[in-house]
Amino acid sequence: VLQPNLKLLTLRLRGNRITAKGARALARGLARTTSLLTLDVSDNELGDAGLAFLATGHGDGLAVPSIPAEQATEDVPAGLASNSSLTALLSSNNRFGSEALQQLAKGLLSQNHISTLDLGVNPFGSSAQGTSGEAKERSPVSILAFGDALGRTPLRSLRMQYVHAGANLGSCVGRALGGSAPGALRQLNLQGSPLSIAGMRALVTGLSTASVELLNLEGSLRDATAALKELCSWLAQ
Repeated sequence: VLQPNLKLLTLRLRGNRITAKGARALARGLARTTSLLTLDVSDNELGDAGLAFLATGHGDGLAVPSIPAEQATEDVPAGLASNSSLTALLSSNNRFGSEALQQLAKGLLSQNHISTLDLGVNPFGSSAQGTSGEAKERSPVSILAFGDALGRTPLRSLRMQYVHAGANLGSCVGRALGGSAPGALRQLNLQGSPLSIAGMRALVTGLSTASVELLNLEGSLRDATAALKELCSWLAQ
């Protein structure tokens, strides 16, 4: 997969049921290619372990039914942590939970060239790996750490539409907007992702230091009147 290639710029693998096992193989290729700019792995049932492989090159102990446990924990020279060319990662609708955010944060901290990130339609507020079908307890720490990691990147477009991260979504994005690389983000899509009033306040705090040109909050405001008051305070600046 993706042996050294100096010509391939865009690879779209949407809707192929790659799962975590395929993500492990793809991660090896990400470390070898030096030309790839855009990778689309949306709609592939990657799960937390699949994103862990893509981000850091190992499953970090997460269960992968199709991979023996001893292989799932083996490090491979792989993923975002080893790739220096990728600028756009599109990975919506892959059943990512809060554990996936921890792994992606590690990958983002290892490099600083991702400018477009699409993580829409994922249940980040809980574990996507549960076997009982019930959501596990939310992990605000991993969600906020992910926001801090985003704040260290030159991210220009962030899409987190239709995600469920609870009250921490606004805080996560607010931290990304106000991080150590403020002013980079230009497009923010939170369509259909519920924002509490506390989350809206945190988002507005981040927006006050940013240079966002496109903001999509369609269907996101849980209390429209109170949220609009917070939003107008930013617009009036």
